[in-house]
Amino acid sequence: MRRVRPAAIVLFALVAALTPDAASARSSVLGPTDGLIVFRSDRDGEPDLFTLDVVTGATTKLTTSAGFAELQPAWSPDGGRILYVRRARLSGRPDLFVMNANGRGRTRLTSTPVPERDPSWSPDGTGLVYAARTAPGEPFRIFVARADGSGREQLTSQKAGSDTAPVWSPDGTRIAFVSDRDGGFPELYLMNADGTGVKRMTTNALIDANPSWSPDGTRVVFERCCENGTSDLFTIDVTTRAEVGVTASASSQEFDPSWSPDGIRIAYVAFEVGQSNIDIWVVNADGSSPLRLTQQVGPDLSPDW
Repeated sequence: MRRVRPAAIVLFALVAALTPDAASARSSVLGPTDGLIVFRSDRDGEPDLFTLDVVTGATTKLTTSAGFAELQPAWSPDGGRILYVRRARLSGRPDLFVMNANGRGRTRLTSTPVPERDPSWSPDGTGLVYAARTAPGEPFRIFVARADGSGREQLTSQKAGSDTAPVWSPDGTRIAFVSDRDGGFPELYLMNADGTGVKRMTTNALIDANPSWSPDGTRVVFERCCENGTSDLFTIDVTTRAEVGVTASASSQEFDPSWSPDGIRIAYVAFEVGQSNIDIWVVNADGSSPLRLTQQVGPDLSPDW
């Protein structure tokens, strides 16, 4: 649960000030090994990709759109590459691309008549999993491919609903994803890495989306919308299905969670209800010590740690 405490309010004010004291506040919460978050931002008027040093707050712009929207970035397991979606403004069709961590060496992985979205790496970096339509106008299904985009294989093929947001488990044996295949709103599902053994993880009258695995593979963090009119973060134990709330605020929307590599924290996106400033935040996995990391005009979205 997100608890509004004086310490959190003080940290928020320090970060927003963007002074040397802000860096000190970050350093007191985030250690020097917390690394970089890659995210999408419209702060310069176009959807581009940036990295964020979670300790210093320094951002580096990796892409310049020039007629393209750069979306949904995902770090490779070794941190050397970034998988992402590139959507041409004229055609509107999203394709998958990969580039080096410094934004150079961009390579196109898919070029099909259907949109691809929600890309994620296999734990060893040799494969990809993503969602794509089976044909123009058809539902989304889950696909895997080699890291260079070749060898595409369809994993889900049920008749009803769409399957999206797939993410590989840290041990590579399972894939969590989102589907509305059973009717109603989207829920969380789990399947073996070869597409067999599909099991439903959540059942409710709300929207569950954007799963991210804990590094030890025991839990998944996800967003749930819209109980009491807001979106909040939850974790679910993949064995027992026990759920724990991470945030619970009636005054803000939290979504797009991404677990830190050490499993201690969760990066996410949030904004106050009635305000338009959408920023990257971080919170301990138990919901304590929420900290705002960005404060720019234009939305900051899709963090990946």
